[in-house]
Amino acid sequence: MAIPHKQQSMRFLAFCDYSQNVGLGHLRRCEKLFCLLDSLCDCEYSVIKNATIAYIKSLAGQSFDGIIVDSYAFTRTHYALLARFDAVLLCFDDENRGVYPAGSFVLNGAPNAHLLYPQCQKQHPLHTDCAPTHCIRESKGVHYALGLPYALTSPHFTPKPTHKEQIQDIFINFGGADSLNFSAQVLECIPRHCHAHLVLGELYPHTLQPKDNVTLYHNLRPNELNALIARCDVAISAGGGMLLELAQSQMPTIMFATAPNQAFQVAQFKELGAFIEAKDFAQIPELLSSLAPQCVRQDKADILAQLPLGVHLAPALKQIFKL
Repeated sequence: MAIPHKQQSMRFLAFCDYSQNVGLGHLRRCEKLFCLLDSLCDCEYSVIKNATIAYIKSLAGQSFDGIIVDSYAFTRTHYALLARFDAVLLCFDDENRGVYPAGSFVLNGAPNAHLLYPQCQKQHPLHTDCAPTHCIRESKGVHYALGLPYALTSPHFTPKPTHKEQIQDIFINFGGADSLNFSAQVLECIPRHCHAHLVLGELYPHTLQPKDNVTLYHNLRPNELNALIARCDVAISAGGGMLLELAQSQMPTIMFATAPNQAFQVAQFKELGAFIEAKDFAQIPELLSSLAPQCVRQDKADILAQLPLGVHLAPALKQIFKL
């Protein structure tokens, strides 16, 4: 039997925001994308954090097959410079920023992401083998891959095996930085009979007072995160990339939109009935009580199991980068 092999090496460059105020989400999204690309081709890549216009200009004359951008600091000027490269430009977007040059691809894997892009509503899809609301669409020369079938998932996260009769263990994560210290505020609202498993990122700047019913974890690898989620009964999370990993894990979750670019995704997961949104921390005890019945948590898991997470992303990347 012939051993399948990847095609020739392709060179990628990614730009992302990264700081205590921004967190790690943009970097993690780029890393997850490259993990997937590496399964599709021989992939040579670099990730540049907080790049300046001067840095982009210094790259003139270099050759790339693809350029990835996950940044809210980049302006039209940044993108105009990137458009000069003979490379495919793929941009992560959460808010329909409208700054992307013609010929680029925009990726938003949030539930019902097509609702955020009215310019695409009457456009004909470029794909013909998937549901219209989840196809790659084109508007004014920009191509949009929208919806959960294009969600960037991770192979490390697998469904939670079973749901216990009572809530005992709670998974908590507010991103890689949590500069506003939402973690400490949440811990004050956790019932004493529950045990909180709080995951802190590498940019977390605060000091937490120890509690008997709290275990702290730092900089967990994806497989370690998955194992911890499997131990827990519910999760409390910010509304960023972790929501997709919790959805993959089929974990009932209370979610907070802790940044403006998370608001749409949080609203759509709530609309699906998959997760519960909390507007303030005082709601946590009541929301935990609403998830206490085993049947309620199982219903949430059943909804999550039906979501088409990332099913069209690999074929789309093959089309976009001509793999």
